Amino acid sequence: MLHEALRNGLNKFEKAISQCKHIYVERYIEEILTAERANLRIRIRFHKGHFLEINEAFVVEEDRLVSLDYRYHCQDRQNRLLFRYDNTPHRKKKYQGKILSVRRIMINHIDGNRFVVCIDNQGNEASLEQWKIYQSLPDEEAENHNEIRVVDEEGEDYLYPAECFSPVSLKSSVAKTFIMRHPIDKQMA
Repeated sequence: MLHEALRNGLNKFEKAISQCKHIYVERYIEEILTAERANLRIRIRFHKGHFLEINEAFVVEEDRLVSLDYRYHCQDRQNRLLFRYDNTPHRKKKYQGKILSVRRIMINHIDGNRFVVCIDNQGNEASLEQWKIYQSLPDEEAENHNEIRVVDEEGEDYLYPAECFSPVSLKSSVAKTFIMRHPIDKQMA
């Protein structure tokens, strides 16, 4: 019998995938290795022909589900790499031949509440456009210092003063579309 944390984690992943609109799930494999360890292999095809390959290994430690290894790989309709990131020591994210550091975002963390509109870009004109919507990433420590982590025009997540942004709520389907159209913007994941 599966450990409750593993069962719940796999159920959340499956639910998140099943709620995505305008996709075709080409492969969804839960490889159960033990009651406390599993591998997840997913291949999703998007309506414009892009695909996302997700490979993730989980284990239960101290009654919590922990990701051991992960690899996210996305290509366009012509099989050109859009992005790839994983947790190998030498690479976090590769985009157009560049290695970038990235905060990992799981697909079940994508929702419509992690977006903000820039209301003041003074001093950050090269990185932010005023009145543009940006994806924000959860960062409790930053919030404690009245800052917000935002994926900016360079496609990197940086801390900015929270007063420069206002939260925006998007429907979940719109949020997922926004993230997929801006792959450098740290989608998914």
